[in-house]
Amino acid sequence: MLDFTSQYPDAKIIVLDKNYRSQQAILDAAASLIEHNTERLISRIPKLEKNLHSQRDFDLVTPSLYLAQSDLDEQHYIISQIEALLQK
Repeated sequence: MLDFTSQYPDAKIIVLDKNYRSQQAILDAAASLIEHNTERLISRIPKLEKNLHSQRDFDLVTPSLYLAQSDLDEQHYIISQIEALLQK
């Protein structure tokens, strides 16, 4: 994909920026994680922008970061989060 425009310079670029699965908060968090990655199409194609927009009109959860101390700690945390959501 990274060499596509050099191999096919006359190809029309169509940006798929609508997301029907994820909430905007998730898309924003993902974008902030990958924005400094130099191996992206937006760094290779002039004037290309890719800003995903959620087609969901509500947010269920806000992303958060949890630094687990071990695999077992991570499992317990995930289970506790699921249980808390099920009790709502």
